[in-house]
Amino acid sequence: MKTPKHNRVGVWMDYANAYFIEYDGINALIVDAIEAPSVGQLREKGETDNKTRFSEDPQQSSPNEYSKRNIEQEELKQYFKMLEKNLEAYRDILLFGPGTARDKFFKRISEKHFLEGKRISVQISDKLTENQMVAFVEDYFETK
Repeated sequence: MKTPKHNRVGVWMDYANAYFIEYDGINALIVDAIEAPSVGQLREKGETDNKTRFSEDPQQSSPNEYSKRNIEQEELKQYFKMLEKNLEAYRDILLFGPGTARDKFFKRISEKHFLEGKRISVQISDKLTENQMVAFVEDYFETK
C-alpha cells in the first residue's frame, strides 16, 4: 500500500476481502483492496471429499481434518498480518463489516504496541457495495 495522504481510514472487512477507505475530512475514497490468501481445497490422491478418505464408507471421518484447520488458521494469520501492516500509518481507524472477522481482527491488533495512541472503532455493517462502504465511512467520520 502507498503512503496514506490522510490519517483517517475505514476498513470494511470479512474473511475474504478488506477495503481501505481513506477519509480526508470531506470525502472518502477506496485506496486499497486486499484479498485473503487461500490455498484452496487440498486433497491427496484417492481422497474424495471431507467425509471420506481412501474409502467409500460414509461413516469414516477424515483424518486430515486437523491439518485442514491448521491451514485455515495460518491463512487467517497471514491475512491479518497484511491488514496490520497497512494500518500502521493511520491515526484514526474504523473497522466495520459483516460477520466476526472485524472482531477477531480487533482482538488481535488491540494487543499490538504499534497502535498505542491511535483511536480504533468497531462498527457492525452488512455486506455493502463499494459506494455504500464509502458512504458509511463518510457518515461515520462526519458525525465524530
